[in-house]
Amino acid sequence: MQEKPHTVRISQSIEASSADAFTKPELLSIWFTEHAEAELEVGGRYSNSDNDKGEFLLIDRPNRVCFTWENEQHCPGTVVNVRFAAADDGGTQVQLEHSEIKNQEGYDDMSTGWSWALDSFKAYLEQRKPIPFGEWESDQKRNKDQVAE
Repeated sequence: MQEKPHTVRISQSIEASSADAFTKPELLSIWFTEHAEAELEVGGRYSNSDNDKGEFLLIDRPNRVCFTWENEQHCPGTVVNVRFAAADDGGTQVQLEHSEIKNQEGYDDMSTGWSWALDSFKAYLEQRKPIPFGEWESDQKRNKDQVAE
């Protein structure tokens, strides 16, 4: 029996008002990946050195961006939708949905990846210091171990 598709949903409050860091390749290359490239138009393609690639389905800056996710090792054939809304405190509420994930393993993988990505995005925008994935993962494990004690 085939599993019902999964959707990762993650929300993050950021004390900044710019969504550009989520779409501009030179900024993505700082907080998310390396060697990001993007044609920022509907139907345009994006790629990076992590083998993430896909096509922009919708670009409504600064409110929303939606794109396909075609990384062969991590949930190909899925869709990512990111919304940016002004928060009452002058910051931004970021809501990310990664949908059509085929199985629980993919859901777990992408949930971890996007949780790190939004934490790194927040750290970059608020402190100009992104969080490397390995450092973030170690902190998560340490926090989990402390809660378990």
